[in-house]
Amino acid sequence: MHSELLKLPFMVRLPGGAHARRTKAIVQFHDVLPTLLEVLGLGNNAHSMHGKSFLSVLKDEAEEHRDAIITGYYEGIDRCIRDDQWSYIQRPKDEPDELYDLVKDPRERHNLIDEEPEEAKRLSSMFGNYFRHAEGRWIKGIQGKYEMASGSTE
Repeated sequence: MHSELLKLPFMVRLPGGAHARRTKAIVQFHDVLPTLLEVLGLGNNAHSMHGKSFLSVLKDEAEEHRDAIITGYYEGIDRCIRDDQWSYIQRPKDEPDELYDLVKDPRERHNLIDEEPEEAKRLSSMFGNYFRHAEGRWIKGIQGKYEMASGSTE
């Protein structure tokens, strides 16, 4: 669940080619269909979808779309949450979790889970209870455990 799998170039061309630009906005695959529906004037049909339209980013009316994304393999134990600077990977019970500073370490080679436990807690709190269907979860560093809180990204 490192950048090679999660950070993909994505290009969208609006009708007429208007507003062409590069952005660092965080979007997910499920945001594509609501965006296309809004472009077609059918945005009111997207209310029950998991994604949300990022048309405002495409039209240069907003710089950001999401604060963070959560990803993982279907029914997999590993989960990843990332924002514009950090990537936190929740690993299975017997493995240490991982935390990377994507700005200073874009290739995700230096696990900072023990050096930055507060950052890991902050990101972990965004998981909410859905990804905690196992017994109590702890941030598992190399040196010890840190209690996690529960929360939401929206």
